[in-house]
Amino acid sequence: MGDTQIVTWNVNGLLDRIKRGAVLNCLKRMGPEVAMLQETHLLGTKCGFLGRLGFNRVYHAGFARGTRGVAIILKKSFPFEVRGSRSDPLGRFVAVWGMLDGEAYNFVSVYIPPRLHAQTLHDLGAAILDLPPGVLVIGGDCNAMLNRELDFSRGVSEKTQSADTRLRAWIQSMGLCDLWRTWNPHIRQYTHTHLRPTTPSPE
Repeated sequence: MGDTQIVTWNVNGLLDRIKRGAVLNCLKRMGPEVAMLQETHLLGTKCGFLGRLGFNRVYHAGFARGTRGVAIILKKSFPFEVRGSRSDPLGRFVAVWGMLDGEAYNFVSVYIPPRLHAQTLHDLGAAILDLPPGVLVIGGDCNAMLNRELDFSRGVSEKTQSADTRLRAWIQSMGLCDLWRTWNPHIRQYTHTHLRPTTPSPE
């Protein structure tokens, strides 16, 4: 995959027109070939705006207005030959697969609602195992932590600890690894930020 840039971002709702424009403009500045978004809160035709500002391929799974929703958007110039996609009817994950430089890839954007129920992990695992053979790239928000000391800045409740344990066990059973943590074993860095939209959405 060479120097392909991939962004994963919990956008915490894109119902607001101004915020939608700010998110797209931010993605345009970052310039990723692949962007995986979580908690889009979008349904139906509202997803169409994602295919703008240089992103012409949109794959989305919605659930209900104001909750969940995930998307994968691909840059127009990204030479990824899409062979298929799958959307979860509950808005928890979306997958797209295809070929890049003669090699098969599967991209999956995931949002696991708080409390991380075992059934959600079961459904996600089944969907992943049903994907075509190829390199698997997962990005998302699982509402759980793999390393409590490095991945969280506040105290952790028993419910959160239980979710952490469940997620770690699932990752191990699936043969997955956290690449960011592998490359940054000691860094404390959090992805939450308050985006202050100032740019109107291109509608």
